[in-house]
Amino acid sequence: MSAYLDKSQGVTFVYSNIHELYRKAKDAKLDSPFVADRSHIVGGEQPRVLKAKDVKVEEFKPAELKSEERPFPVPMGVREAEEKAKRLNMRPVATLQKNLNDLTDAHEKLRFLLQELESLTKKKG
Repeated sequence: MSAYLDKSQGVTFVYSNIHELYRKAKDAKLDSPFVADRSHIVGGEQPRVLKAKDVKVEEFKPAELKSEERPFPVPMGVREAEEKAKRLNMRPVATLQKNLNDLTDAHEKLRFLLQELESLTKKKG
């Protein structure tokens, strides 16, 4: 059995019988060559076959995009999030200061909790 996450089903995991999937794939003969069904063509038209000498293939050269240019529409809020991230990256010292303050606060909270635990254990002992 294999399991995969499927959030659309509303359950955590969906289990599949791998042997059953293998048997279905083997029965379907997926490795056999594909033959198109041309029975619907009227008039006995022959299929067009391209020969290697008739086809000219050029080297693929991807187009260069500018840093701000996107070939697809951008969802709402993405540009604002990118601008905010850029602003945060522009101020590394401020980010370090904020992280240091957060660590100091966490250290103070931990010290307070340890003092509370120590006082509670002294009362019981």
